[in-house]
Amino acid sequence: MKILIVDSLGIQVVSSIRSLRKKGHNVSIAIPNKSLENKRWFFPKKLNEIFFISSPVNIDAFQKDLEGILKEKQYDVVLPFGFETTVAISSIKNDILKYTSTSVADFELIQKVHDKERLNTILNENAFNVPKIYKYSSLEELLAQDINFPVVVKARKGCGIDKGVRYANDKDELTRYYLEISSQTSENTDLSDYSYPLIQEYIPGKIYDGCFVCHKGEVVASLAQVRDVTYPISGGVGTNIITLDDEELIKYCTEILKFLKWDGPCQVEVKKDTRDNKYKLIEINPKLWGTLGASIYAGIDFSLKACEIAMGIKNQEKEYKKNLKYKILFPLEIYTIYQDKGNRFKRFLKLFEIFKRNVKTEVDFFDIKPNLLAFLGTFYVLLFRRENILPKGQEFYEKS
Repeated sequence: MKILIVDSLGIQVVSSIRSLRKKGHNVSIAIPNKSLENKRWFFPKKLNEIFFISSPVNIDAFQKDLEGILKEKQYDVVLPFGFETTVAISSIKNDILKYTSTSVADFELIQKVHDKERLNTILNENAFNVPKIYKYSSLEELLAQDINFPVVVKARKGCGIDKGVRYANDKDELTRYYLEISSQTSENTDLSDYSYPLIQEYIPGKIYDGCFVCHKGEVVASLAQVRDVTYPISGGVGTNIITLDDEELIKYCTEILKFLKWDGPCQVEVKKDTRDNKYKLIEINPKLWGTLGASIYAGIDFSLKACEIAMGIKNQEKEYKKNLKYKILFPLEIYTIYQDKGNRFKRFLKLFEIFKRNVKTEVDFFDIKPNLLAFLGTFYVLLFRRENILPKGQEFYEKS
């Protein structure tokens, strides 16, 4: 296939490029960040062409640039990765399907799952096991309720652990975090909305992911994993991922995706509640995910499956390596070592797990240039921008 990836060079994008090229596909990239144009030396090997286009926040300019490339180069598939590019391509999907194919979900469906309160309400009304949320029309009305602390305070729409998630232990903290989040603004409320934050019961336990590619509600490929270590440590993006043999998790997520008639790739984030040992949905990430490299090493390239779905190929694929650990060293593993001041030496020793046969990382010594950029960026932050590393946070599940 002739594939055009649309996104910047995140860890998952680099992993996908390497995998697709090894399988013989022609891969190019359109990067919505023109400041990277002078950093071509750090790009992965064997990219066919590199384009620099307008940001998806400026949807008209983004569409014009993308359609110009598609008209001239005739790609089989457009493959977005990040949330902004996925939403943008979803919103213009009917226009670009004249020139190419893509497997992103319809814009209305992405809007439905991206609004966490709306999704929670829909699933709760249809007897799915989801966390309790507290509904309100004002801060005063919220504080008047009988609230079972701790609770999670986060944006109803938004991707970003640094801006959108807080944990409140009492009403004073709830008030402070509510005001912190609701005071933020967004240029595009389809992407993020900080008004009337979501107030959700805290579910003790680790974060699990169901990783999927679907076609109109039918699961084409699936994988279960657990975030053994996250950044920040109290709960966030996965930095140590372990693949699992967990039919219960896959079944729970599959029922939700079938109900929603989901199309394309997505990651279903859940917690296994330590109080009743049941899975409960946290959110649905309606795109390819940051730990895609774990899936590829385990034997399922979900980016390739998304391209195949776009081309009308629907080969089922659900077998993969279990108990495989994937570590994102730069910057996430290094950040967790810095973050956890009381256990730094213990976490440092865990770096040496990379020499075990069942442990993989994002580093590829045969294509090292993209990893060098991440390495340099990590230690620049440690030396000069340490304030940008998130605090450890409060690990409620350790107290329960």
